[in-house]
Amino acid sequence: SSVAAAIGPTVSFQSVVGNPREVLSAFEQEWQKRWQRHEETKAEKWQPIIDFAKHALPKRQTTFPAITSQLWQKTVAKKRKNAAVGPDGVSRRDMLEMPSAAVDDMVALIHAIEEGAPWPQQLVTGHVAALAKSADAQTVSQYRPICVFPLPFRCWGTIRAKQCLRYLATFAPCTLMGNMPKRSPRHTGFHVQQLIEHSYCHDTEVAGGVIDIVKCFNMLPQQPLLEIASHLGIPSEVLQPWHAALRQLQRRFQVQGCVGRSLTSSCGFAEGDAMSVVAMAVCNVVCDMWMYFRYPSVRVWSFVDNIETVAQSAQDALNSVRALEEFCSLLDLETDPAKTFCWSTSSSGRKLILEHDQNRKYFARDLGG
Repeated sequence: SSVAAAIGPTVSFQSVVGNPREVLSAFEQEWQKRWQRHEETKAEKWQPIIDFAKHALPKRQTTFPAITSQLWQKTVAKKRKNAAVGPDGVSRRDMLEMPSAAVDDMVALIHAIEEGAPWPQQLVTGHVAALAKSADAQTVSQYRPICVFPLPFRCWGTIRAKQCLRYLATFAPCTLMGNMPKRSPRHTGFHVQQLIEHSYCHDTEVAGGVIDIVKCFNMLPQQPLLEIASHLGIPSEVLQPWHAALRQLQRRFQVQGCVGRSLTSSCGFAEGDAMSVVAMAVCNVVCDMWMYFRYPSVRVWSFVDNIETVAQSAQDALNSVRALEEFCSLLDLETDPAKTFCWSTSSSGRKLILEHDQNRKYFARDLGG
């Protein structure tokens, strides 16, 4: 007689494969060429997109309230109890238990930086945790470099980023969903799904396109976006320390307790810095206006680096994707051909998409299901 084997819990184990120093070197070689991509780039390269933004978007002006000791401590308290500790070793608990005089000194330091003083280097030096995009990630390009900065720098970024986003939301298009208050990418999927259902009910065509920007936060150009942010009214007490931090910023990869060499950057906005989402929002605002001037009948929906269009014909959808790629080219951004596609509710529209050698999809997350 045979005895059935009982299936118990899954047993797993980890084994270290490779030398940490070799892994660090691989990450550094991969990301240094991206982060220093614009080291030799001349300012004239960005003039076309800057000129367009200044022509198409009205110049604005605003002010933000000064950071107070009360707001500072409230921001610290809202950080997670197990919030990651930066290279300086200062934890959330350390900051919460600082005497009031030390808190006042910290806020005075922040005021001085916002008035033009340089950042203490230890506040703009971060350790990079490489997070795998999938369970079977094996190459450096399959990891996201999330930087853990010291908590004081993160608190400053949290305060100012929230103020910037609330301000941008007052004039940003309603289809800009990335990190905006009370907005969600679910709204995009729901809206597109409704349009598709309406199209089938009334036997009309609706079409669209989707692009995905490669390594977006790490590839955004600093100079033009900061200048456009200034044109849109982001106050100097935010732009000045933001720009200073970008110039001074140093990142070091960390693997198995080993820390790599310091890497500076002339390109991109660090993932892990709250102000990076402000840079992306500025980019999305300009993108929406770019598309409005090129194809006013096409609706653009954006969620950070995922941008999609909705049009009344497959031809308009194809044109909109080309226009988005032109916009990305002006900012020296790359789009992922594998994740770029068009769709249409009509058979003739889908045929046209294939005739133009464009990826075609019948269903996707961006289409509501």
